[in-house]
Amino acid sequence: MVVLTAGHYLTIIASEGRGVDVPAGPIRRVGAGGCAASNIEIVKQDLFVVTESLGSDVTAEGKALRRGWDLSLELASCLYDAGAPHTVWRRWSALAAFGMVLSGEYVTSYPYLILAGEWSCIDAMADRPVSRPGSVGLRAIWMLATGQRDRGEAFGPVDDSDSPWLTLCDSIPEDDFSRTEEALRSLADFWILEDEEWDTFHPRSFPSFEPEVCAAAALAKRRGYAPRNLPDDALRFLDPGLADGWPEPLYPRFSPSL
Repeated sequence: MVVLTAGHYLTIIASEGRGVDVPAGPIRRVGAGGCAASNIEIVKQDLFVVTESLGSDVTAEGKALRRGWDLSLELASCLYDAGAPHTVWRRWSALAAFGMVLSGEYVTSYPYLILAGEWSCIDAMADRPVSRPGSVGLRAIWMLATGQRDRGEAFGPVDDSDSPWLTLCDSIPEDDFSRTEEALRSLADFWILEDEEWDTFHPRSFPSFEPEVCAAAALAKRRGYAPRNLPDDALRFLDPGLADGWPEPLYPRFSPSL
């Protein structure tokens, strides 16, 4: 096991970035053809620059680390949009998540660890302290990933729009696929209506998928859920979580200081 430092992590993502090829498609977001290719090249160059700028200043190191995992997430999104194999963009989801963990952003990392299939890393993080649980969706993902069941303490007051997340906290562990599909469809419908351009490529805007919702779909799929009556737009929206194709896990070969 190699325990990652900030410097080691930044060196790895810069090295990995140099080997990234522009996907051959088919594209998954409208307009992601030539635009995504140029965006990928910009991100690769930025990965190199942020690594070269790393010095001995602790404050600068923290900023460089955050910039590194931000760029890794952008690259994961671009690769997904441009039609890269799921094993490829998911590896960058893992790299982004490892940088988040190194930065102490434990809860934020969970959706990306899930979308990367880093199940052993998730298990190893189960006892990490949670000081900023974030949105209802992020709290639900944290509960589902770690097996936490004290829903009342974790959520506090919620409104009606959050009810699908409360459903998923029960239906996924109980393998109630019918209720799970209903909740996933409700969340997908909400975000599709919220952003009419959700399936359009927007340069330097990322992620192009809703990480919490897609991570919930991935967690359900891992327990045996398969779509039954989802419409095409919901299937496309949930594709980052439901699609087959998982990379070789990075953990425990690399450990982000757990």
